[in-house]
Amino acid sequence: MTLPSHDHLQPYLAVEDAARAIDFYVSIFGFEEEYRLPMPDGRVGHAELARGSARLLLSDPFAEIGALPPPEQHWPVRLLLYEEAVDATVAAAEAAGA
Repeated sequence: MTLPSHDHLQPYLAVEDAARAIDFYVSIFGFEEEYRLPMPDGRVGHAELARGSARLLLSDPFAEIGALPPPEQHWPVRLLLYEEAVDATVAAAEAAGA
């Protein structure tokens, strides 16, 4: 698995039955499954799909960390920004009121 450069913003979906969604995106839209993290309880903890330069990240819902599917949350898509200087960026965001 090759991580995208830090200048890409990735959509991250929390969907019911992520395994079925992955199969759908692969068979219908031509995505390639690059990574899947199966959890002991059967849920997909994290998955990464790619098609050309497009990437899609998804998992099953995890209410325990706030990853809820629509319509349970007002924003069903999370965005993931790869950042090389994570600690400095978080510190700057927190200093700015995040």
